[in-house]
Amino acid sequence: MITKNTEIIKFTFSGHGSFQCRQLWLKKGCDYAQKGKNFNDEDAVVQLGVGKNMVSSIRFWLKAFNVIDNKDVPTDFGKRLFDGENGCHHFSTMSLFNLIRIFIQLKFYNAK
Repeated sequence: MITKNTEIIKFTFSGHGSFQCRQLWLKKGCDYAQKGKNFNDEDAVVQLGVGKNMVSSIRFWLKAFNVIDNKDVPTDFGKRLFDGENGCHHFSTMSLFNLIRIFIQLKFYNAK
């Protein structure tokens, strides 16, 4: 029996504004999204403490690491990851996020 995978995967090769993911951006961005704030708001630059292009980059990286969904709402993974009591407390390292990136790639390649 042949089945078709109906899930459409959209690849994005831009959106990070040539900024690499900075150490505290994911935590800062997840906290911002959990407050129900919009990354397109005029005060996002002030609230996040970065430049306008960096706000877009933070949003890009949050989505890339599955911390927020396409509606800018924190995912269950994002909520658990940055939970004050039970979440990851080592935000100075990108090792965890590199591991997540590898798992996402493996999931994609194994789905073919």
